[in-house]
Amino acid sequence: MTADARAAFNQAIALQPADPKARLFLAIDLAQQGKTDEARQTLEAQLAIAPKDAPWRGVYQNALASLGVPQEAGKVGNGPSQADIDAAAALGSQDRLAMIEGMVAGLAEKLKTSPDDIGNWQKLIRSYIVLNRKDDASKAFEDAQGAFKGDPEKLRVIRDFAKNLGLNAS
Repeated sequence: MTADARAAFNQAIALQPADPKARLFLAIDLAQQGKTDEARQTLEAQLAIAPKDAPWRGVYQNALASLGVPQEAGKVGNGPSQADIDAAAALGSQDRLAMIEGMVAGLAEKLKTSPDDIGNWQKLIRSYIVLNRKDDASKAFEDAQGAFKGDPEKLRVIRDFAKNLGLNAS
């Protein structure tokens, strides 16, 4: 990708932070530069905030597959399997909530020892939002920013992610 094209895509993102086309082309550019981890993180971050019916979801999943990241339909990263989902569906609402809370607590613990996993930070923040625990989501976002303070690209991704979830992403 030329420097002018890269600048144009960055300008598009500055104007519209969640622009899936610009992010896709920048991720492809990262991959072409040999920055496959950054490309993967960019693609996964965009998929994590995408509506389930986003028309470009398949393109992103194919781009991840081309990076050697296997993707199941509708699933990003290492989430629950279909068997886990089926088992949770069979539980009563109280038991299901307890199971979910346990999974979220486990993820929070995992991030204490592996704080460099942006996908897990996104899952944790989104989980807190879904559980209506906005204060915990804000705290997780602050912790993620601390984990990525030395990595401007990851910091940008986590801030864009939080902003799209309605958190103060300053």
